[in-house]
Amino acid sequence: MAKTSLQEVGKLGKTFGFDGTLKVKIESSFLAQLETAEVVFIETAGNKLPYFLEKISQENPTTIKFEDVNSKEEAQVISGQKLFLELEAEEVKGPLGMTEISHWTDLVDFRLEDEKAGPLGVIEEIYELPQQWMASIDYQGEEVLIPLNEAFVKGIDPSEKVVFASLPEGLLDL
Repeated sequence: MAKTSLQEVGKLGKTFGFDGTLKVKIESSFLAQLETAEVVFIETAGNKLPYFLEKISQENPTTIKFEDVNSKEEAQVISGQKLFLELEAEEVKGPLGMTEISHWTDLVDFRLEDEKAGPLGVIEEIYELPQQWMASIDYQGEEVLIPLNEAFVKGIDPSEKVVFASLPEGLLDL
């Protein structure tokens, strides 16, 4: 039997309509697994509880409907909670397809280095914004937010705790 683990894949958003449907923010690399899943797990009071899927829509916005959640009020109880999928160990991959780093939030305390500007600072926090994940660094005494996506992040060295980036011109001056 294949080894499985629960992997955080996204977060439930606000209610969408009155039938218990919720908006969902999910990392694009997990959309295919979510489409085929029968059950997901939602963290409630420190426990990961199973919820059976009734319907998923990838229209804009992406929405999810669970069995036995049939009203806006019932959906509000789980709104804002983390969403987990049970994945086989070889399926669990994080940013840049890495197995050592399972999520962008694992990069706190990593050094950020740009290919042109060199060392920029240490990642102090990771923010989940509606558009994407952002790393917060202290750059020359100011907080600077760096987009975390595969267009800018070119590599991660987990053993040395370094994130290698290729940032667009002028991003550090914002």
